[in-house]
Amino acid sequence: MKYPKFWNKCVNTLGLASGVLTLVIAVLSLLEAILRYFLHSPTSWTLTVSQYILLYIVFFASPYAFQEGGHVAVDMVLMAADKTDRSGRQILRRVLTSIGYLLAAVFIFVIARGAWQLLMRAIAGSQKTVTAPVIPISVLYTPMIIGCILMLITLLFMILDCWARDHKSRYLQ
Repeated sequence: MKYPKFWNKCVNTLGLASGVLTLVIAVLSLLEAILRYFLHSPTSWTLTVSQYILLYIVFFASPYAFQEGGHVAVDMVLMAADKTDRSGRQILRRVLTSIGYLLAAVFIFVIARGAWQLLMRAIAGSQKTVTAPVIPISVLYTPMIIGCILMLITLLFMILDCWARDHKSRYLQ
């Protein structure tokens, strides 16, 4: 599907940022290994920071993975649709694909709603992490909400792509 340019730029930038953050985790892990095993002076913060960064990676890379078709799909359902006659196969595949995307959207909406509730509690209570480094917990909940919103919008584009008459969707082949 041809996504709007602004959307491609946004999602691709977050995908690239996720790749860079993955590199940061690798460098932190290497640093920790060197400090621990060669200098016998481990840090107390690299594991925690790596875990926080991983949260950003997962939620910022997911819309990119959806957009690029890198998500997990249940092919056995679509294979069952292939057993229908040629005239009904395309419409059945579109319906099944749309149902799958809608179920994914419901699941992501539930995650976003829960993250929003946690964020509001964290802001109201000025909650901070109990590990080193101490940071506001809202910094950890925000990427969850942003990522979920972007995933929902991407799923909407994917459903529209699925039903586009003049475009052969990669999800229907």
